[in-house]
Amino acid sequence: PREGRAPSWGKLGDFPVSPPGSSDLFGFGWDGVFYLVAEDGTRLARYGRDGRLMAEQALVVPGLHDDLEAFAVTRDGTIYLLGEHAPSDALKGERWAHVWKLAPGASEAALFLGPLAPGEPLIDQYEDALEAHPDGRVYLGRELEGLRVFGPDGAVLWKSTATKQHEQSWLLEHVAKLRRGKKLAEDRE
Repeated sequence: PREGRAPSWGKLGDFPVSPPGSSDLFGFGWDGVFYLVAEDGTRLARYGRDGRLMAEQALVVPGLHDDLEAFAVTRDGTIYLLGEHAPSDALKGERWAHVWKLAPGASEAALFLGPLAPGEPLIDQYEDALEAHPDGRVYLGRELEGLRVFGPDGAVLWKSTATKQHEQSWLLEHVAKLRRGKKLAEDRE
């Protein structure tokens, strides 16, 4: 577990009645399995349709800042995890939503979407909704201004009109900030 956090799970058994922790995430995957994911991203359990514990394992989500927001599972058992990445110099000390991808049978998730992910696919800073399609497409959003669909390779497949407008205004705002900074630097010279 991350520093200062105690493990939230004891021994798990068959036929769960409630999640082991009060804020743990749970749900069914497209593979027909019932999943429990510790909110702090340290444990994962899979239950079969008969209610019996299939597997329990430690989970590593590198860079996860606090707790996970959501998870989704594709038909092949790939798990996508949504949470905030820890502040870093690359993020100018800010927390930013990221999606991690956990391949079937793996215990360490890899960064998949977000500013620090390979290819740096643009996602909103405050994404809080995540779903997966059986074929591996990932749906990511926040309210009406952040709906995007990504392929299993991380390529953007679709963006809502509101998302496109939000991205354009965000980019224009940041370009203006950069120009103001450049103008101030020129004025000082």
